[in-house]
Amino acid sequence: MIGFEKTRVAEEVARHLLRSIFDRTFRPGDRLPSERSLASRLGVNRASLREAIKRLEIMGLVKTRQGDGTRVLDFMSSAGLELLQLLLPHVAPDSLRLLRDLFEVRMVLGREMARLASRRCGPDDLTELRRVQREAIARSRSSQDLLLADTELFVALGRATHNRVVQMLANSIYSSVKHHPDIFAPAMPEAEATLAYHQGLIDALTAGDGDKAAGLTESYLNEIVDRLAAESKAT
Repeated sequence: MIGFEKTRVAEEVARHLLRSIFDRTFRPGDRLPSERSLASRLGVNRASLREAIKRLEIMGLVKTRQGDGTRVLDFMSSAGLELLQLLLPHVAPDSLRLLRDLFEVRMVLGREMARLASRRCGPDDLTELRRVQREAIARSRSSQDLLLADTELFVALGRATHNRVVQMLANSIYSSVKHHPDIFAPAMPEAEATLAYHQGLIDALTAGDGDKAAGLTESYLNEIVDRLAAESKAT
C-alpha cells in the first residue's frame, strides 16, 4: 500500500498512475487492476481513484469501457507535442530522460534550422535575432529568464527559416518551456556559454555560414543532452 496525503489525493494518484504508464509498468493494451484492488494498493478511497482515472482519460492515456474496465492507450502512437505540456509537471521532476529527449529534439531540429536559416534569413530576421540576444544579455542573471530568452532565440531562428512547419514545431517546444520554466531552468548551462552561443550563431548567420551555425547549435545543445544523460544514469 502506497498511501497519499489527504490533500490533493486524486492529483497525486493521477501522477502516480501517469508515471506507471510513462515508464511502461502499465503498457498499451493493459487493463488496470480492478477499482477495489487498485484503491487498496494505493491506500486511497475509490472516489479519489475514479477522479484520478478521469483525469487520465481527459489526457488520452486510458479508456474506460463498461464490462472491460480501464485499459491503457498507446498514446505514443498518436500523441503530439501538445501532450508534452501535460506530461511535464507529472513526470519531469522524476524523469531526466524526458528533458533529455526534448533537448535532443531541439538539438536535431535547431541544427537544421540554423543551416536553413543561413540560406534564407534576411535583414529583418537578423534584426529580430539581435533583439532577442540583447534581451538575453539583460536577463542573464536569472536562470529562468535566460532559459526563456534562449528559447525565444530558438523560435526566432525558426522564423528565419521561413518554413511554416518548422516555425510551428519551434513554437510548440517554446510553449512547453514557457509553461514549465522551473523544470527546464536547472538544465541550462552557465550564462556565459549561452550568450557566447547566441553571439556565435548570429555572426555565422550574418556571414551566411550554415555549417558553422549548425555546428555551434549542435555543440551547445549536445552539451546539455550529455549532461542530462549522465545525471539520469546517476539517479
